[in-house]
Order: sequence, then structure tokens, then C-alpha cells
Amino acid sequence: MRFALTKEHLDFYYRYHYIELEDLLSPKEVEELETSIDKLLPEDLSGKELYKRGYDSWRKDPTIKKIVLRKTLAEVASELTKKRALRIAFDVPLTGKIGEVPLFDHPMTLDEISSVKPITCGLLLHLSSQNPPEDPLPKKPGNGVFFSPRHPFSFDYLSKDPTITQLLITYTNDHPLYTLNPIDPNTHVLKRSGYVFGDSLATTTHPFVLKP
Repeated sequence: MRFALTKEHLDFYYRYHYIELEDLLSPKEVEELETSIDKLLPEDLSGKELYKRGYDSWRKDPTIKKIVLRKTLAEVASELTKKRALRIAFDVPLTGKIGEVPLFDHPMTLDEISSVKPITCGLLLHLSSQNPPEDPLPKKPGNGVFFSPRHPFSFDYLSKDPTITQLLITYTNDHPLYTLNPIDPNTHVLKRSGYVFGDSLATTTHPFVLKP
């Protein structure tokens, strides 16, 4: 199903650099995603280890892959960013851990924390939590927030709610690069695929989710 954006949606996104949309996922899809994430990530890992272990989870689980590469979600990102071609940059599940040191010491944009450049748009899908998160986070299971690469993003909330589970999807343009980024805990991961810093990323590892 294609999601229709109104002028009000677009105006809000251009002004605040994020927008929450409801019911991007069905209850069944939310349940299946949570099950896949639970199987993929051991509960006893620290927040940073979870972020590293879950990086590019779409490559490891078919249920996650189906959502991450979903064209209808990319079409929304395309309309918001006015980019006709989008490729996957990375995805990562996010889970709450009480008292954990935040992943990053201050709010940063998705582009600042990524070794894949540029980040064109981010999508945070909400799967579960006992308490509704505060703005600009999605409020209920199945909802998602699209973030501009200019919007500072904080992960602090993950250290306050152990019941929260989300999936972060990031999109890049049609000519992404692999860069050294000391801020990114996963900056060396793509070396396993034969890349060196400065390389253009192939569509075999970072496929198109939307083409003109």
C-alpha cells in the first residue's frame, strides 16, 4: 500500500526535519519483526555491543530484510527528500537498557554517525514500549518517524526504558561512499566485504530500494 502525503505533512517535515506517520506496519508485521530481533540479538549484550551486533541486520534475517527493502517506505522518503533514487545505507535494531551509557555523548545527525555517506533520510519504526516515547520519537507500535539528515538525533531515551524496541532504517543516494568515521562504532564493518575507505559502494551490498 502506498502512503499518501499531504501538503501539511510536507510542510511539517521541511520546517521541523521529521514527521511521524501512523500504521506503516501492521500488527502482524510488528510482532514478526520483534521476534526476529529477539532471536538475532542476545539480551545480555551492552547497548554499544547491541548496536554493533545488529548493524545491517537486514543481511541476516529475511523478515527484517523484507521491511528494510520495502519500496513503499522508500517512496515516502523519496517524496520527503525529493530524491528519486534511494539505496539502503544501513539498518540497526534499537533496544532499551536501563542505566546504559548513551551510544553517543550528545545528539548528532544520522549523517554524522554513519560511515556511509551521505545519509539522505532515516526512518525509525516503533515496535514496542510500555510508555509512549516523547517527540520526535514514534508513539505506538507500527508507527514510524522519518528524519531529515539535518535533524539531531539522541539515543539517550534507550537508557531509560528497557521495554522499548525499534528498527532504524537509513537511506542514501545513488552514489554512496564508504568513509572513515571514528564516531561510528561500525566504521570498519564494510572492510569485511572488501571495501576500503573512499570506495564507492556497489549495488550488490547496498541495493536500490527505489529507482527513477
